[in-house]
Amino acid sequence: MTRILTILRTPGAMLAALALALVAQLEHTAQVFLMVVGADGWQAQLHAYAFALAVETAVLLFVLAGHKRISYAFALATFATNLSYYAMAGVDLLSVQGAPAWLMSLLLPAAIMGYSHTIAERGGTQPDADTT
Repeated sequence: MTRILTILRTPGAMLAALALALVAQLEHTAQVFLMVVGADGWQAQLHAYAFALAVETAVLLFVLAGHKRISYAFALATFATNLSYYAMAGVDLLSVQGAPAWLMSLLLPAAIMGYSHTIAERGGTQPDADTT
């Protein structure tokens, strides 16, 4: 168990967890883009996913560069994007049924911010001096 925890605390494992969270967010960002634009077809899909990939890659690159503060702005924007996703899909956000949408909208940005801060606090993806 200690070995597993040690592996999970490595910069590589944290980066993998962050990348997984960003991939999960990719779909919401792309779908909101498509709903706002109201476009159909493979070109619209390509454009939406390119946009979403650019946004999520920006988060990753800022983290790798050690820019911790920017994660707050991205977390807020991601939260708003996720709420938009559910609202545009017809979820009444002001009802009891909307409560899970609020929770799900908040969880992923919070995880991304947490991973980002942990990686930034450790100096990006460089191993700690005492682990090499």
